[in-house]
Amino acid sequence: MTKTSLFKCLIAVGVIARRVFTFCGTTDPITWTLNSGVLTISGRDTMPNYKYEWELVNIPWYTHRGYITSVIIEDGITSIGRAAFVECSALAYVTIPNSVTSIGEWAFWGCSALTSVDIPNSVTSIGDDAFEHCSNLTSVTLPNSVTSIGEGAFRECSKLTSVTCLNPIPPTLGDDVFIGASGSITFHVPAGSVAAYEAAGWGSYGTVVAIVP
Repeated sequence: MTKTSLFKCLIAVGVIARRVFTFCGTTDPITWTLNSGVLTISGRDTMPNYKYEWELVNIPWYTHRGYITSVIIEDGITSIGRAAFVECSALAYVTIPNSVTSIGEWAFWGCSALTSVDIPNSVTSIGDDAFEHCSNLTSVTLPNSVTSIGEGAFRECSKLTSVTCLNPIPPTLGDDVFIGASGSITFHVPAGSVAAYEAAGWGSYGTVVAIVP
């Protein structure tokens, strides 16, 4: 390879690894960089809801999804868009800031390398199928800000055994939220809320116990 062709190749890689895009209604552009497997999302607005239907895929980093090992969402992003990280099969670490208030449907669908998720105390809703088929996910912590969990949000998370939910009022559940999980999930909930969680249907997916101080 000549020096000229190598230089052109490096430019092409740099263009592929960085995009700046503006979602309709934003003032500051949302940017993303992919460097050595680390995908960093920055900006001060909502992430777009991406298309993931048959061949209609417009996720900017989708072609590199198998190389993404870590996602850092920087403070200022207020939502994780629909299908944002779908099929990022090598994704093992996610950093979600306190500025995020919602996780969109299919956001982490098929992220089979994820073993745990720590959701900040700012997120109020988790969309349909958000973590479906995260087959190595073993534990999840849901803060007291979460009030609703969409249909199939943790469906087919076959190794999920521990869910800590800190809201004394049980979040509303869509259909089949934990269907296809390990079958032996222990839900750790605030003391005094065990009966409420059981009445809200959480007990149908496992055992509800009080958090030990």
